[in-house]
Parts: sequence; C-alpha cells; structure tokens
Amino acid sequence: MDNRYTFSLHEWHYRSMILAFVRGCGVAAVAEMHTNLGRADLVLDYLGNVWVIEIKVAYKSEDVPAKLAEAKAQIIDGNYVAPYPNATAIAMVIDDTKREITEGEIVVSGW
Repeated sequence: MDNRYTFSLHEWHYRSMILAFVRGCGVAAVAEMHTNLGRADLVLDYLGNVWVIEIKVAYKSEDVPAKLAEAKAQIIDGNYVAPYPNATAIAMVIDDTKREITEGEIVVSGW
C-alpha cells in the first residue's frame, strides 16, 4: 500500500533483522549480551570463532564516521570482548537513509 508514510527503523529493529538472518544461517547468536560494563548488540559464535558486534544507526543528519567512532568507543569502554578469549569485535554503522551498512571496522582482532 502506498500511503506515503515513511518512518525510521530503530537500532533494535536492524539488530533483530541481522540476528534473525545469522540464526537462519545456522550461526549461534545472541543479542544484548551483558558484560560487567555494558551490553554488546550481537555476539556470534560460529565454528568456535566469536564476533562481538556493536551497531549504531545514523539517521538523516547524523555523521556516519562519528557514529562509527561512538560504536568503537563503546566496545572499548565496555570491554565487550573480555568474556570471549580470541574474539573479534566489529563496530558498524547503518545509514538509515540508505538502509544499509555503510561503515564498519574491526576494533579488536582475536585472530
């Protein structure tokens, strides 16, 4: 239906879509996993390799590189990889206007 109504998806919605996709691919994944200093958006475990992912959404006028820096800082400040030896931490930004992942960076590499 074309009702000319548009809305921005929230971070939890993007996270839920990614979570459903990776689980559908057979990857063990959890969302909002608590650590002593915060909660990582996603923690994926596939064949013994663990990825800790922090997602930020850049809405219309927000700066994508600034959001990437925010995600990286959150991973480091929250020490999200501490519970997972040899984990890889990834910061990513979804541009809400484009509705795609536009920036991403490995913050901590466990490999």
